[in-house]
Formats: sequence, C-alpha cells, structure tokens
Amino acid sequence: MKIYIVTSGEYSDYGIEAVFTSKAKADKYVKINNVIDYASSFQVGTYETSNVKSMQYVSAYYHLGCNEGIGFQDITEMFEPYVEYETFYCCVKFNPNKAVMEKSVYDKYAMYKAREAGI
Repeated sequence: MKIYIVTSGEYSDYGIEAVFTSKAKADKYVKINNVIDYASSFQVGTYETSNVKSMQYVSAYYHLGCNEGIGFQDITEMFEPYVEYETFYCCVKFNPNKAVMEKSVYDKYAMYKAREAGI
C-alpha cells in the first residue's frame, strides 16, 4: 500500500503537514495550501508502507516566547521532556492530524511546568 505524506518548510521549519492514502487528495491539499500559504512550499512524498518504519512517536519542538509554532521530526529514541535555549522538546504519539499532535505538545508542556513548580 502507498501513502502520500505532505510536507512543508525548510531546515528547522520542515515538518509533516498531513498523511493521505489517496494521491488525488494529497495533490489537492498541496494545491490549495500552496495558494493559501504561498510562503511555505507544500509537497507530496510517496512511500510504500512496507518500506516505512512504524511511526508511533515523533520528536516535537516548541519555540517558547515567539510565534514560530511547533515542529515535528522523526524520532531516533524516546526521551524525557526538557527545555533548552527557550525551546521545549518532547516526544508525542504520531497522528496524521497535526492539530492533535500540537495539543499533545501543549499538554506535555503544561505538565512539565507543573512538575517544575512542584505541583
């Protein structure tokens, strides 16, 4: 089976936007988003699922104090949440819906701050 992964951004801003099982839907998503958000270049990658490793978790980074948003990367190993250089890092369960993963990052950051405060 093939899956179609839509990505956007460059360097530290690069990330997965959506995952589709239909090439037509992925292409439509890219076409619409390249018009709406012309600053980002959305593109489709095609992957055979037999060649794709299981993506149960991804690494997330959240830039604190600015509106750069949250980015996601492939994970090499699980790690405990931490803050470094005003960026919060954690592992979250992969979900094709980016908003679900972003909410998980916000929840993990809230738990991190609560632990840090001794709550």
